[in-house]
Amino acid sequence: MSFLKLDNVTKRYGKSAAVIGLNLTVPAGSRTAIVGPSGSGKTTLLRLIAGFESPDQGSIALGDTLLAQGTMSVPAHRRGIGYVAQEGALFPHLTLAANIGFGIARNSPDRHARIAELMQQVGLAPSMHDRRPHQLSGGQQQRVALARAMARQPKLMLLDEPFSALDAGLREAMRDMVGDVLSTAGITTILVTHDQAEALSFADHLAVLRDGVVVQAGPPQDLYLRPKDAQTARFLGDAIILQARLEDGFAHTILGSVPTDTLSSRGSATIMLRPEQLELTSASQTDPSSTTSLGRIVGRTFRGSTWRLLIEHLPASSAGLRFPSLALETSSIFTIETPSLAPLEIGATVGIQIVGTAHILA
Repeated sequence: MSFLKLDNVTKRYGKSAAVIGLNLTVPAGSRTAIVGPSGSGKTTLLRLIAGFESPDQGSIALGDTLLAQGTMSVPAHRRGIGYVAQEGALFPHLTLAANIGFGIARNSPDRHARIAELMQQVGLAPSMHDRRPHQLSGGQQQRVALARAMARQPKLMLLDEPFSALDAGLREAMRDMVGDVLSTAGITTILVTHDQAEALSFADHLAVLRDGVVVQAGPPQDLYLRPKDAQTARFLGDAIILQARLEDGFAHTILGSVPTDTLSSRGSATIMLRPEQLELTSASQTDPSSTTSLGRIVGRTFRGSTWRLLIEHLPASSAGLRFPSLALETSSIFTIETPSLAPLEIGATVGIQIVGTAHILA
């Protein structure tokens, strides 16, 4: 069931269009992430949903309530939408409890109990009740900002890159905590982020923006494994884009033959593989008569639990392929990550075996 719907929304700033005829549906109870390159319209989209901006045309509806129709717009404070900014935006002169309780009526009989409940929900100790924002860590400030936004019992929560200022370990822990708290509260959530890995791990619904329009939306795994085009594929992670000959449900490439995710196509096509679909073996263990391709390690970077390897494909090794003309293409360099417990030296020759299926790009 759709909860938030944007229909043909356009917003211009002077002669420049930030979003153009944008269509987006957010399922009820979902955790939706919106990603896109800088200038794609992410911030404008969030501001339109929040009510900080009004569209030039199109409509925005939250459930059965029309929030905007062209320049007619419901004010932000009447939309029932929570908002957590990148830096938290806490009031520096107020205590932690006063920040959280800012949106709760002062004469509410359960105000103090509600503040205590919210502090518990976001993992803030009661002893921190009277601290000021400058006495809190970055993660604690974001917890306060989340609790303050939840205090108004919003129908929808907007998260505007709230984890970007945190260090890597805390960022992941905060992301998991925020997701769990909002899911438990049954609040539909939209996260805007420039971090693709964050979006993929946080969301159960993902939308990719480019040049002011939604180019693809759906479950994160679907977008990662079956992106619409090469640009979307590369934006969501490392991708290996190859020219292929399609026949009988297989894509024949310079790296070998691999089943495709659709059986209907034939002829020339462009396919995508993810680096984790390439398995490396020692060149000495590779059967010369097999269609396993060969590559050479030309660079490597230590990343803790893994090595990030740059593999240069060796076209001369493709003589056994079904369509050897594909091997006449210029050598390609691929990025692969392998466990750091099994390091491979620069200059080593390895066998490359494809696993899984190839995705045919539009």
